[in-house]
Amino acid sequence: MPLYRLFPALLFCLAAALAHAEYREFTAKDGRTMKAELINVVGDKIRIKREDGSAFNVSPSAFSKEDQEYITLWMLRELSGRDSLLDIQAKSSGTTPKEVNVGTGILAERWDGYYKIKLTNKSDLPLEGIQIMYGFWAFHMELGADRRREGKTEIVQGELTIPQIKARSDFEFDSVKADMLSTELARGYVWADGGKDKSLDKLEGIWIRVYYDDQLIQEWSNPSSLKEKNDWSKVYKK
Repeated sequence: MPLYRLFPALLFCLAAALAHAEYREFTAKDGRTMKAELINVVGDKIRIKREDGSAFNVSPSAFSKEDQEYITLWMLRELSGRDSLLDIQAKSSGTTPKEVNVGTGILAERWDGYYKIKLTNKSDLPLEGIQIMYGFWAFHMELGADRRREGKTEIVQGELTIPQIKARSDFEFDSVKADMLSTELARGYVWADGGKDKSLDKLEGIWIRVYYDDQLIQEWSNPSSLKEKNDWSKVYKK
């Protein structure tokens, strides 16, 4: 009876192990081939296990160009999955406001709103040729609005290809800019329909995606709910 209860468990474990094994034929630079699976990232090397069960660490550069590309993508996804690849931060910023004329009795200033973005490579791998795509939300408040949320939201998109971020180092850049406006009625003026005296445009969040070889490897948003509430295809339009 105990053996009967254990046997299905053994079958389950065996099936799980076989399902996990993803053996692939790799070709070394000298032309030799082997079937193996990638099992871990160790520093800037990959830990690989052959079909015979032997495992060892090796540099991706030991393999063919095609295999190097496959291994690199696997390593990036593996590191990202355990939060060991990139730290992404973005802080809203803006240029110095300048006075502009938008109509009689209205004091107005314009400036460019944007995000200062910082990527920190937390890994031992140099990140080469990664592409950053992002969209941020700029709210333009309607002049003379009755409520603060009256206005329209613009999604501003941008992208950047980064040649390299060295291991354990940072890369910083500014996003594209959005035209922003603030207004206030001059003394003695009121809106005919009783709207608010002031209006102020605001940056309200950013969603950033990181790609390698056209494959998504990491994404981040602030606030975090942006990713759940929005469809990327509508945020970033190619």
